[in-house]
Amino acid sequence: MPMFYYMAEVRPGFAHPKFGECDGAVVSCWMQRETHAEAFKTACDWIRNEHWETVVTMCSGPINREIQLAYLWHLPDGMRYLEQAEIEGEAFAVFSLSEGWPPER
Repeated sequence: MPMFYYMAEVRPGFAHPKFGECDGAVVSCWMQRETHAEAFKTACDWIRNEHWETVVTMCSGPINREIQLAYLWHLPDGMRYLEQAEIEGEAFAVFSLSEGWPPER
């Protein structure tokens, strides 16, 4: 099954426990889905269910190990999340903007 990646800048919604405390975050999602549209919907639903609001979609599309290493090197433990999604079908990570995003290479 194809693997897709989605990254968005988000901010806490009113129901989020960090509302008023957190400036925002970057959410990364690795998902095995039949189509890009299914993966995009899965990512958006997960973000909404976790009470985040999407500020901007930063990227979305197919991913594999080569793309992960070449273009997404800046993601802490990115390969670990990709491998988790290969086994479990999906993986999600939230990186706080207040913790120094983006990480330096």
